[in-house]
Amino acid sequence: MFKDIRYSVRSLLKRPSFTIVALLTLALGIGANTTIFSIGNALLLKPFPFTDLERLVLVRESLPNQDFKATGVSPADFFDWQRQNKVFQELASYRVRDFTITGTGEPQLVGGSVVSENFFRTVGVSAALGRTFAKDENEPGKEQIAILGHAFWQRQFAGNPNVLGQTLTLGGRSVTVVGVMPPDFDFPFGTQVWMPLALTQAQMNIRDVRNLQVLARLNENVSVPQAQAEMLSIAQLIEQQYPQTNTGLSVTVVPMRDTQASLTRPLLSVLFCMAGLLLIIACANVGNLTLVRATSRQKELVIRAALGGRRSRIVRQLLTEGLLLAFLGGAFGLLISVWTVYLVKVSLPPDIARFMAGWKEIEIDGRVLAFNLAVGFLATLVFSLMPALFTSKLDLNEALKDGGRSSSTGTRGSRLRGFLVVSEVALALILLVGAGLMVKGFWNILQNFKGSNPETILTVRTSLPESTYNEPQKISGFYHDVIKRMESLPQVQSVGAASNTPLNNRPNPTVDFTIEGRPPLELGERQSSNLLIVSPRYFRTIGVPLLQGRDFNESDSSEATQVAVVSALMAHRYWPNEVPVGKRIRFNNRFNEQWFSVIGIVSDVKQSWFDQQMRPQVYLSYLQAPQASMHFMMATSVEPMNLAGLARAQIYAVDRSQLISDTRTLDQVFVAEGSPFRFAAVLMFAFGGIALMLSAVGVYSVVSYSVAQRTHEIGLRVALGAQRSDVLRMIVGQGLKISIGGLAIGLPAAYALGRVMSSMLFGIVTLEYAILIGFVIVLTAVALLSSFIPAWRATKVDPLVALRYE
Repeated sequence: MFKDIRYSVRSLLKRPSFTIVALLTLALGIGANTTIFSIGNALLLKPFPFTDLERLVLVRESLPNQDFKATGVSPADFFDWQRQNKVFQELASYRVRDFTITGTGEPQLVGGSVVSENFFRTVGVSAALGRTFAKDENEPGKEQIAILGHAFWQRQFAGNPNVLGQTLTLGGRSVTVVGVMPPDFDFPFGTQVWMPLALTQAQMNIRDVRNLQVLARLNENVSVPQAQAEMLSIAQLIEQQYPQTNTGLSVTVVPMRDTQASLTRPLLSVLFCMAGLLLIIACANVGNLTLVRATSRQKELVIRAALGGRRSRIVRQLLTEGLLLAFLGGAFGLLISVWTVYLVKVSLPPDIARFMAGWKEIEIDGRVLAFNLAVGFLATLVFSLMPALFTSKLDLNEALKDGGRSSSTGTRGSRLRGFLVVSEVALALILLVGAGLMVKGFWNILQNFKGSNPETILTVRTSLPESTYNEPQKISGFYHDVIKRMESLPQVQSVGAASNTPLNNRPNPTVDFTIEGRPPLELGERQSSNLLIVSPRYFRTIGVPLLQGRDFNESDSSEATQVAVVSALMAHRYWPNEVPVGKRIRFNNRFNEQWFSVIGIVSDVKQSWFDQQMRPQVYLSYLQAPQASMHFMMATSVEPMNLAGLARAQIYAVDRSQLISDTRTLDQVFVAEGSPFRFAAVLMFAFGGIALMLSAVGVYSVVSYSVAQRTHEIGLRVALGAQRSDVLRMIVGQGLKISIGGLAIGLPAAYALGRVMSSMLFGIVTLEYAILIGFVIVLTAVALLSSFIPAWRATKVDPLVALRYE
């Protein structure tokens, strides 16, 4: 065995080019697959570190509307569910909100949640220090307590175990710390502080405002379909009792494991396919290289057999070489996996990663690694042992002759090598098209905002504390004063403000509205849109065209006529044959049900990367509908970040105690919020590049080997008068024929993949024929180059040397 290993090492070292390419090919195939499937395991199979995760579900109310199906839950419906259901062990509610912490130096914004008292029992997590909430602490007046996240406790209190009983000022209110959660618990994601959800009796009776999220733990031996059936029955009973608010409302029970799947599964499914194709290409390439190398060793194997080497002994030697190659490739693949998993975990910005379920749990999955190693080992061993099978069927007398090169082994081997290269080219085209569509889709979305030059726009977020800014006039006055001060800066071209930035994955509120003069809607029918609060000149600042009417201005004050601007999609959908400018709408159960006159129409803006299609959008002025949390946006004539200090100074000049966060360019916002798609695009681009390289190596190895085998024939052709251009054309034609076969197979498959991707990632990926044709041309050019190099060497053959070759 040791002799076999030593000989195998010497054999691999004697052919460094083969060894390096084969090891890299195996390592890339195994490493890429292990990384991608390990990520999928964390994000799809175990995204939450909770006990009995299969029993945790989210319960949602659903609207019969094509744009806004999933909604929150109204408080009254939630309490009815609690009383009437028999399928849940616990039914808890929560609402995500940010808290402003003051009194500890500079104000800071922390992610928080208000939760029902049984929330922690429902998820099955206890406090690491202190306690969770008691039942009576859900009552108004008793909710001035808080539970801290472990990271926040370490940062704010240096991990002091005596933190219990200390006070914090959250949103202007003094609260007492009663507990600290374990290090791995931050649900809802990003939460650093939890407070009780204390609702008044009037709030508990609200049915037409759905602002709660509901989490439940199933009773033992109760399935999700059983829970779904019971909740639908309860929803029907509530609908009969309250038809004005609940007609058409349905209830959906979703396993908690699947809550993020609608966002991550399409991306990961595409990546799984790409990684699997790359592994197949890697195995085919290793097989091709191994066969070429083995065929070149045919004389060596024949001599061993002629000298008495038994077939079992030759097989054992080849098996040892294959095992050594597979072992080294697997070891390098493991190193690549460890390295890429680390890069993946640090590549996503922390502000995005903390909202991705399972991101912190990503690690090398042993089962995935074992499977990929087994595939790599099997492929290497199969192709390593093929020469032994060929050798056992040879006539040794013929094979020992110099002219025995054209044996059946060469014919069968060349067919197999040709098949492998055709497969590589076809799969490479599929990978390249998929990568190209993903990269182009990501680029296209970013380009939608290039007219505004987002890299020249500075964004700064502020959140006003409720205790200080408890009147609409105070809120609008603060933002008015800050905007005026920012506009006075000489390097600033325009200033706008909005309750959210474009392409920001924080959801905008959804509002139902009524159009004046229209007959009442049927029960269960709704007219809905996203709502954004903006300032005058917001559209000009970010470069959104005004299509009709006018923008907001300073005269649109709280005393003036209430006005609104709508998006092009909203205008087209709800006023298809009319001009909406001058029409009036009223928002149901909001803004005191005042009528708002439509004064303008603007182009559609994609508000979230995860929106599969544009949504209707209505804009209101911050002067008439003040919003406590806003994003300032400054279009500048210089590097925006150079003005960050000046922007903060203008805010502090109005209110020194103000909290400032998210200071970055609008371009950085787009890229950061689109990180999951950028991550997928980069990975697919890498897969496509590797596939292109491997297919080039495959074509080169086959043509190069063919040239070596046909040296005598080429010399004879030249001696008989063939021109070097004829030889060049003959050999390049051989490589091109193989590649065209692969392209003919891969093109329909790549087209089908593009159709699938465009349906799974609707709004992000679109099938573009230019990309299909472009990569066909690229692969053809690569095949020509890979064939041209050995063909050019063949034209340099000296006929006299070639004729003596055999």
